[in-house]
Amino acid sequence: MKPWNVRLGYRFRLIGCVFLLALLAGCPASQMQMSLVDAYRFDHLGANQAKGAIIYNHGKGLARDTGYVINDASRFPPPYYINLLRFRGWDVYKLIRPVTGDRNYDARKNLVAAVGTLRERGYDNIVLAGQSAGGWAALSAAQEVAVHAVIAHAPAGHGNSFNGRYLNDDGLISMLKRIKPTRLMLFLFAGDEWHNPGVGAEAKKVLEQRGFDFEVVDRPFLPKGHGGAFSSQFSSMYDLRIARFIDPESAFRRYGRFSARKVKEVSQGNRKKYIFLGQLTNLMKKSMKVQLFIPVFCNENEEIGREYKEFDHVVSPNETIEFEFEFASAHVSKNPGGITVCGAWFNANLGPFKKLFRSLYLDVELH
Repeated sequence: MKPWNVRLGYRFRLIGCVFLLALLAGCPASQMQMSLVDAYRFDHLGANQAKGAIIYNHGKGLARDTGYVINDASRFPPPYYINLLRFRGWDVYKLIRPVTGDRNYDARKNLVAAVGTLRERGYDNIVLAGQSAGGWAALSAAQEVAVHAVIAHAPAGHGNSFNGRYLNDDGLISMLKRIKPTRLMLFLFAGDEWHNPGVGAEAKKVLEQRGFDFEVVDRPFLPKGHGGAFSSQFSSMYDLRIARFIDPESAFRRYGRFSARKVKEVSQGNRKKYIFLGQLTNLMKKSMKVQLFIPVFCNENEEIGREYKEFDHVVSPNETIEFEFEFASAHVSKNPGGITVCGAWFNANLGPFKKLFRSLYLDVELH
């Protein structure tokens, strides 16, 4: 056994830590050091040139895959669709919240104030986006201020216990009933322990009754989990849909144009083989060698696989190439109406001396 003075020292340190945490949890929002900062290390276009401003709100960094250890989520980069919107002419900011003492009330209050700050800078169109606690803050703030749009993925403001899940479900529906009219995209993922199945259907009913321009993606086949919006599956399936939903009339900064249509369907036992005819146009000013990644869907929310296509020759500027590709699926029972291609993205090698490939977006014609 350790000497009594050592044991007493441990106890004093433990009491001190508990006291400090209690102090941080109870301090007012003005002392919480929530701050509105640039989300990327790039100059903003400014209110006169940008299409608007996006405030991204991070989560608390608490998830099953990290062993529920609290991380400083403000250091994590936003999902890639935020960067795509930046490419499309939006200025992107991020509201930094503290690791400890991050209360829902404080987050809402500071986010409302941040919207006011950007209004004073001259931004008319403001989008609130967020993951988990950040998505909860975005929806919560939209009850008090009118914004151009809200993007919330896996919004959660309470724990993931049995009671916490019901508090998250009830709180989400309550906020949807009270938020000011806006465009709204809501993503709920299968395998997310912060929500119960069924809340997505209830959310759709509420938004339909209120006459909102909305889209609810409810528990798609992929991606899965609380952090699904950070996955490559989410990026390939939804980035362009989010961009078009937020800014449907805007011209797109296109690197290429891709379209595909199904031309043949062949049964092979319990599998089906689908043959597509694809077209790819290089809209850049430089020639490029292309690797094309094509998600294949049973429906708009269920990716059942991807086709990978690499072209041997270099695609010249404004050149259009045609090619066939095929995809085999055993999802016959799930797939009575056949499959479709709803998106694509590609890597482009811009020259023989550039070994690194850049991920670029295509403008996709849906079929």
